[in-house]
Amino acid sequence: MLCPAYCHMPDHIHLIWTGMAETTDQRLAAEFFRRQTNQVLAPFTWQKEPYDHVLREHERERGAFSAVCHYVLANPVRAGLAAKWEDYGFSGACIPGFPDVDPRREDFWEVYWKIYAKQVGRSVAAS
Repeated sequence: MLCPAYCHMPDHIHLIWTGMAETTDQRLAAEFFRRQTNQVLAPFTWQKEPYDHVLREHERERGAFSAVCHYVLANPVRAGLAAKWEDYGFSGACIPGFPDVDPRREDFWEVYWKIYAKQVGRSVAAS
């Protein structure tokens, strides 16, 4: 899974995940993530009823998808924690194998979609 946008707020976290195969189950991954990170957060835990949303078909188109990601990244601005989303230190992207790929980079989406295409190609070839 790739995470082109995350934003850790003081009391919750926003994650955008993209699956790399038809069989990818983001809800199962979210459950696993919550279970594993509860150990790190102890004695605190994630809320029992998280808000998980699988993007609709029109939200998965490139322009719409980047808008959803930007909405997540802009949460600190709406919450008054930063003047610009780029200044907030607890947001970014998590692309395994590519630690320098960051949404603040001007070429982020070009690089992201190249990585995504390569990863999906590998996933299809492995099937």
